[in-house]
Amino acid sequence: MTNFNLMKKVITVTIICILSALFIGGCGKDESEEKAKGDRILVLTHGFGADELFRIEDVSCKLSEYMVYLTNIQKEYEANMGTGIWKKEVDGRTLEDSVKDVALSRISQVKTMNILAASYGLGLDEEEREQALTRANRYFDSLTEEEVKILGIDITTLTTMCQEYMLADKLYESIIADINPEISDDEARKVLVEQIFLRTAEEDEKGNLIHYAQDKKDEALRKAEEIRGRIGEEESFESLSAQYNQAEEMTVSIGRGERDSGFEEAVFGLDKNEISEVLEASEGLYILKCVSTNNQAETEINKIRILEERRKLAFEKEYDTFAEGLVKKMNNKVWENVAMIHDDALTTHSFFKIVSKEADAGEDAENAEGTADAAGAENTTDSADSEAQEKRGKHTVEEPVVDGQDSWKPDISMNGEN
Repeated sequence: MTNFNLMKKVITVTIICILSALFIGGCGKDESEEKAKGDRILVLTHGFGADELFRIEDVSCKLSEYMVYLTNIQKEYEANMGTGIWKKEVDGRTLEDSVKDVALSRISQVKTMNILAASYGLGLDEEEREQALTRANRYFDSLTEEEVKILGIDITTLTTMCQEYMLADKLYESIIADINPEISDDEARKVLVEQIFLRTAEEDEKGNLIHYAQDKKDEALRKAEEIRGRIGEEESFESLSAQYNQAEEMTVSIGRGERDSGFEEAVFGLDKNEISEVLEASEGLYILKCVSTNNQAETEINKIRILEERRKLAFEKEYDTFAEGLVKKMNNKVWENVAMIHDDALTTHSFFKIVSKEADAGEDAENAEGTADAAGAENTTDSADSEAQEKRGKHTVEEPVVDGQDSWKPDISMNGEN
C-alpha cells in the first residue's frame, strides 16, 4: 500500500472516530441554529470572541491554539509525503480540508477531555504543572520571531495547551489503569511466512482496488498453479519467490483478524516448512511457506497491541458516552476562513513531540548528555540560550492557573499507527 493510501485510511478513521463523538449530534438544546456541514453538525452561535474557534460547554478554543495543532500536523505530513500533496483528494475532498478536520478532531478531543477530567476532580500536581511550563518554554524557544507572529501564539497560551495535553494523558491512564485482560499466546500468535504473490488487482490513487478483467485473473491463477507445481527438489520456494513474487517483502508475519477467515484458517493450519496451495485474496494470489508457527518476538508485541486496543476501546466507550451530552458551539465565520499556512518561514513541527510523555525520555537523555559534557560547555550553553531569547526578545510569564480542566488525545502517526 502506498504512503498516500495509508495516510488516507488514517485520516478517514481518525475523523470518523473523533468528530462523530464531538460534532455529529449530541449538541444538546440550544437557541442557536443547527446547520449540517458535510458530515458534521455544527452549532452556530453569536457572541464569540474575534479569535475564538469553538466552545464545548464553557471550555473555549482560540484560533491560535488550533493553528499550532494544524501547522504541526501539516509539517508531519509534509515530512513524510512532501509539500505537493495538499490538492490530492480523499473521498471527494482535498487532503488539506481533511487534515484540517484531523487537527480539529484532535484539539476538540483534548478540550472535551478537559471537562471529563474536571468531572472526576482530576488535575495536575505541582511537579506536573512545572513540567508543562518547561515544555511550553521549550517549544516557544524553538520558534522564530516570524513563526510566533504567523501563528499568533504566546507563552501563556502554550503553557495552558501543554497543561491540557498532559492532563489528557493522565486522565487516559487513570481510566485504563485497571484494564489488564489475560491475552493468550494463541490469540496473539503471529505466523511467520515466506510468500509468492501475484496481483489480480491494482490500487488507484485513492486506495481503491481496481480488479483485473476475468481473463487476466484466470491467467494469473494458471501462473500461480504452475509455480506451485514447480516447488520441490529442483526449484526451491526461495528461488521462485525471488523470481515471481510481486509483493515488496518476501517474508511477512500474519496475525488473527488481519485477513479474511478462509485465508487465516489456511495460514494458521500450516506446519513449519509446509507450503500452502494457491490462496485467493481480494488483491491477488498467494503461495505461502511457513517459517515459524509462532513468531515469538512478534507474538509478544502483538499481545501489547491487543491490550492497548482493548484499553482504547474501554476509554472510547466512556469518552463517547460523556461527549454525547455536551453542548458544542462552532464559530463558523472563523472556521470558514481557516486555511493551512504555506510559508517557507513556517517550519515548526515539534509541538507534539515536546508535549507528549515521550518528552520526558528526551529530556532525561539531554540532561545526561549535558552532565557528561558540562565541563567546558557553560559558555556555549549560555550563548545558545541568549540566541533563543534574542529571536523575539526575552519572555517571562507566571504559570496560569488552569485547575482541573483538560484532556487527552491519541497521537496521529504518519506511518499508519493510531
